[in-house]
Amino acid sequence: MKLTVSLYLIPGLIAVDLAAKAGIRTNLDTLDSPIPIAPFLSVRLVENAGVSFGMFSAVPALVAIVTASLIFAFSVWLYRTRSRREVLALAFIIAGALGNFVDRSIFGSVTDFLGWGAPISPIFTNNFADLWIGVGVVALFGGALVNHIRLSRGVT
Repeated sequence: MKLTVSLYLIPGLIAVDLAAKAGIRTNLDTLDSPIPIAPFLSVRLVENAGVSFGMFSAVPALVAIVTASLIFAFSVWLYRTRSRREVLALAFIIAGALGNFVDRSIFGSVTDFLGWGAPISPIFTNNFADLWIGVGVVALFGGALVNHIRLSRGVT
């Protein structure tokens, strides 16, 4: 399973993320009005030089070093784990981190385009890579919590 995930899922998720970012960069300008998709979701172009909410935008070298270190650490974890849940969760996290790392390496910032909240002033704006990371984190820790609850109740 690890080989399948490594060869297909991770590159596939990265490709979806980078293709969406390229489409947004090609077709939108940062000055364009947001395009509403749903009452709580819009498409807009935001270039984020930092990480979540633009934090650490003044230290791009540190962001790159920390990101590369985390990608390496999660890749080692993926290689060593025997848990299917962890393999899938880590694949999503690695794919998301790599998608943003590639984007940041090429353009100097991450292309965010999914505005969550009111189209005029969203609460936050992210991209597919960020969603992949979120899915992976929820699967990783949610699964661990479920396993802990099962073990504490004596259910295997």
